[in-house]
Amino acid sequence: MENGAKEPDELDNMSCMHLAVKAGNIEVVKLLVKYGFADTIDDGVHGTALLMAMDYDMIDIASEILKGKVDYTINSQFENTPLVLAAYEGWFEGVKAMLINGADPNLPSKYGKTAIFSAKYMGHNDIVELLLEYGAKE
Repeated sequence: MENGAKEPDELDNMSCMHLAVKAGNIEVVKLLVKYGFADTIDDGVHGTALLMAMDYDMIDIASEILKGKVDYTINSQFENTPLVLAAYEGWFEGVKAMLINGADPNLPSKYGKTAIFSAKYMGHNDIVELLLEYGAKE
């Protein structure tokens, strides 16, 4: 580009947690969580590193990220919160971990979908029951 400007790189907005997820490096993710790195940065593409791991079906890495501090309000590239996405995908343990760690069961996605709506729509009745136990409204 003219005058030395460059096209934005997808790595420009990624945190070290995003980069560890992108590399599939669970050991680095574990270290970041151990030393208190908070997953609160939106990379502008996937959302948080948790959402990136979920998008890439890296459930083992997503499970490690959930052991640390996570921002559950950031939407994914498809405009879903982590809880809505986990409920839709039927990831019971992920939904449970998010609820235990303070995720709002009634927080809607950008388009108004809630976790309970997504779980019901996909027929994940065990997740529906769990969400109700944590105060989700039907």
